Amino acid sequence: EVQAAVKQLMNDEIRPVLKGLLASPPLGPSEAVKAQMEQMRQGLGDGRRRAALCQALRLEILGRESSEGPELDGAKAITVALAAFDGIVALFKSALDACDEQNDAWCGRDLMVMTQLLRTDGGGVEKPVQLLSRVYNHALWNKVTFWEDALLLGLCEAHAAESVWRRKLPAGSQWSQPSMTAFLQRFVGYMMAFGISFDQGRNSVWATLRKHAPLLGGSSKAYATLLQIGRAHV
Repeated sequence: EVQAAVKQLMNDEIRPVLKGLLASPPLGPSEAVKAQMEQMRQGLGDGRRRAALCQALRLEILGRESSEGPELDGAKAITVALAAFDGIVALFKSALDACDEQNDAWCGRDLMVMTQLLRTDGGGVEKPVQLLSRVYNHALWNKVTFWEDALLLGLCEAHAAESVWRRKLPAGSQWSQPSMTAFLQRFVGYMMAFGISFDQGRNSVWATLRKHAPLLGGSSKAYATLLQIGRAHV
């Protein structure tokens, strides 16, 4: 029932607006669209609307011909019209505020990745600006629990993907390493993009893996090594 409500919000209210904002070539929003964006922004305290926004953004970003694969972590950056950029920044800030207040790591994780995939070229007047620079100082990035929860989500997704893949293999097949995803490979790099040092990121990863060792079983030590690859993906 909740998922059906999210899907309806995404298709009926949010995605039609985003299609215009993220159009290629970039187009500026009309006054009517600006009013819709403001209404959308004010509703982001509702987790369903926040989830609908994240899903709509994901579909628009991954729907581009330049996208590589089904994950945001492999997507190419999108250039947005300068006239639309400030409105998109406001949407992200309000969504991040709500994620911070409601401990919503799921949407927060997607928003974190997408801040690095949206930018404006300044309309030829200013230097190109990445969305990340506009939300760089948001309080959410300073919460240890956010990064811990985001990592745990990534690990659960990797295990779920591995479980699906194992069903397609012959009985008795062996795995030498735990399942990895592009998100996990880049995880420490994502932390560094928000001003967290490599050592701080590494220590955070280790602390999270130790805390959830009973859940991860013998794979926790292997992940402790594999996740350091993230430094090369800043």
